[in-house]
Amino acid sequence: MRDMPISEPISREAILGWLDNWAACIRSGQFADASLMFDKGVLGFGTVAIEAKGLDCLVEQQWMKVWPKTEGFRFDNASVETWGADGLAVAAVHWSSKGIDARSGALFSRQGRATLVL
Repeated sequence: MRDMPISEPISREAILGWLDNWAACIRSGQFADASLMFDKGVLGFGTVAIEAKGLDCLVEQQWMKVWPKTEGFRFDNASVETWGADGLAVAAVHWSSKGIDARSGALFSRQGRATLVL
């Protein structure tokens, strides 16, 4: 949400829209579009990249290794909890997807959670 002025409160609807846009990028493997949604100094913690400092690291060490092996990624909008003030927001949300087994190509259920500072 880099383009939102700091003085504006971030609405729940804006956060849900951001999550929907990011989920669409994950489903379609649009690394470039998703990268535009993040600050270059992002710090990410993932299932593959235990700690990714910086956007390039997050993309290379987490996104590129996971997204191509994922189908049907969705955030559970009913689970979203949001907090924030003064143009800063925190969102905590559950997600689900299907992973693709590297050896057999079989799909398996994956669930997780994300906490984001926007």
